[in-house]
Amino acid sequence: MRLGEVAASMDVKREMVGNLPAMVLGLHSLGSSPRQIVGMLERAGVTARHRVIDIACGKGGAAVELAERIGSRVVGVDAFEPFVEAARELSVERGVAMRCEFRVSDWRSVASGRARFDVAMMIGLLSLEEGACVLRRCVRRGGWYVIDDAVRMAGVRRGRFAETLTRSGARAFISSLGDAVASEHVMTRAEVVGRNRAMQARLTAAAERLGRERPRLRRDLAAFLHRQREATRVLTTVLRPAVWVVRRGA
Repeated sequence: MRLGEVAASMDVKREMVGNLPAMVLGLHSLGSSPRQIVGMLERAGVTARHRVIDIACGKGGAAVELAERIGSRVVGVDAFEPFVEAARELSVERGVAMRCEFRVSDWRSVASGRARFDVAMMIGLLSLEEGACVLRRCVRRGGWYVIDDAVRMAGVRRGRFAETLTRSGARAFISSLGDAVASEHVMTRAEVVGRNRAMQARLTAAAERLGRERPRLRRDLAAFLHRQREATRVLTTVLRPAVWVVRRGA
């Protein structure tokens, strides 16, 4: 992943990428719920014998949770080396380093390879339409892939999100690939507020600390926090975050 894409995926300016580790200090998961994702995989039938790849694994929250709770062997790849180092440290801390391998790699390199896993995950990187096509190339037939996106509330028909898929539209798209939804979770407004309130509190504390240490960053940090608040507003009104566990067909 190019530096600009790392910045875009985290919603910061390119010049701020070097400050990301300090900005997300204490957050093992960046906007997702590893416990929820692993629970969905467990209910879908994933066990310790299944090999998993987590593409754009970030700081390793979901990968480590999967290794710890189910016992699966997980390969995590991310283009941002500080996050990969944090993922390795987390796997050691949780006692699952022997079941986790974390590499610095661009998602395109993984997608263009020949390796086929039982499970492939990609959280917080590509849209459903783009990501599903990437993930299913990494998974054997009959395997699973996990992807997240936001879906449009059914009553929203105008504005900049008018073309975003609804919940039923997302399921229809997955079906059009020849795949089947094994598990799905669309967050309620209360879930979004609760999750984002906790994350916002940590981000605000980190931004205040970083702003004191590096005053020249204060304006960019304030803009970043504003965008986070705006994202919460959007995700509690016109859109909702969603996660799918999909069984690959032919």
